[in-house]
Amino acid sequence: RADQPDRGPPPAPTMYAFVRFLEDNVCYALPVSCVRDFSPRSRLDFDNQKVYTVYRGPEELGAEPESPPRAPRDWGTLLLHKAQILALAEDKSDLENSVMQKKIKIPKLSLNHIEEDGEIKDYGEEDLQLRHIKRPEGRKPSEVAHKSIEAVVARLEKQNGLSLGHSTCPEEVFVEASPGTEDMDSLEDAVVPRALYEELLRNYQQQQEEMRHLQQELERTRRQLVQQAKKLKEYGALVSEMKELRDLNRRLQDVLLLRLGS
Repeated sequence: RADQPDRGPPPAPTMYAFVRFLEDNVCYALPVSCVRDFSPRSRLDFDNQKVYTVYRGPEELGAEPESPPRAPRDWGTLLLHKAQILALAEDKSDLENSVMQKKIKIPKLSLNHIEEDGEIKDYGEEDLQLRHIKRPEGRKPSEVAHKSIEAVVARLEKQNGLSLGHSTCPEEVFVEASPGTEDMDSLEDAVVPRALYEELLRNYQQQQEEMRHLQQELERTRRQLVQQAKKLKEYGALVSEMKELRDLNRRLQDVLLLRLGS
């Protein structure tokens, strides 16, 4: 009726954004109100090459990620995180169906958008359900680490058998002992725990110090042997001289006896 006040246009329906948090590569379907300074007009009104700032509630609070506090005064309890928007939809079920049918892909982010956001892992274009790195079948992380440790130990033992003149930096030994890229079944094959590496490095340095001490002892023993050889040679010469003198003395005695007998 004419006397009825104008209530304005109907409120826009709530849209949902399927976002990927860059710090842990976890995806959530959140209301677009959780995206800071973001008001899309349609489901295509977003840039998948842009890094957005998204409010993300702590998981320990027990709140659902898609149901954050709407009031601005309550947003202080949430945390701001860098995220990538993968898709928009007016219904959350549409996003879930797209995920189940693997219609949503993760595009690579341009370096121009992330160069100011710190180091962000680039997972490339992959299915959302394949975010975890597959480990080779039948191989445990402990076995992989043990294999790398054995390679380091073998390299250190080989290095200890060489001369001190061919000294090698411990870091170079560690790098050379790691499996080459062509021999890797996975990225984890070349990983050695930092604590184990430091322990091996300390053992290597200790063995190097002991080896220097043994080399000094060996050099000292060699010098003593040289001196003993010289003394032995001199003693041999003295023995030969004493033998000649003894023979000469015997001949002189024989001559004297002959003269006295005549």
